[in-house]
Amino acid sequence: MDIGEFEQQLARTSQRLQAVSSVRAAVAVLLSAKQLRRWAHDHHRDIVVENEAWLLRIGAIGSVASMLIELLKHGGDRRSAVGRPKVTRVTFGITRKQWERWRKIAAIPESAVDEYLASVNASRYRATDNGLMRWWDSRQDAGESNNDSASPSWVPIKFTQIWVNLIGAGLVCFNPGQFNSRGNAKT
Repeated sequence: MDIGEFEQQLARTSQRLQAVSSVRAAVAVLLSAKQLRRWAHDHHRDIVVENEAWLLRIGAIGSVASMLIELLKHGGDRRSAVGRPKVTRVTFGITRKQWERWRKIAAIPESAVDEYLASVNASRYRATDNGLMRWWDSRQDAGESNNDSASPSWVPIKFTQIWVNLIGAGLVCFNPGQFNSRGNAKT
C-alpha cells in the first residue's frame, strides 16, 4: 500500500464510520483504524498522517461507547427474538478496562479532541489516548482553578494556617520525627 491507497482506505473507513449502525460495525471500523495507524507508523509516514488514523479510531471508540451505553441502558436489543441472551459488553469482546477507558474518551467533546490533535500536530508529536485524557484532565483542572474565588497561591497558606491553629489549640500533636524524608508517616 502506498500513501495514495492509504488515503483512500482512510476515506473509506471514515465513510463506514459515518454510516455505522451497529456495535459490531463500529468495532470493525475501530479495528480498521488501528490497522491504518499501525501501517502509517510502520512505514514511517508523516506524524500528521498517523494522527489522522488515530482521530478516526477515536471517532470509532466514541461510536462504540455511545451505542453500548444505549444498549445497556435499555437492556439490549429490544427487537431481538424472545429468549435470546442479554447483550452486554462481553458479547462484543470488550473488557472492563477497555470499557472504562472508552467511556472516558467518549465523554470528551469533539471540539476538544480536535484542539488536542491540532496542538499535537503543531508540536509534531504522536497523538495517544493517554495523552488525550491527560490533556483533557489538565484543561478541566485549569478551568476549575480559574473559577475559584481565591487564588491558587493562597490555598497552601490557608491550609498551613489551619494546621498552625489546630496545633496551637492542642487539637493536633505534631512531632516532626514521626515522618520520614518523603513526608510519609513512619511505621
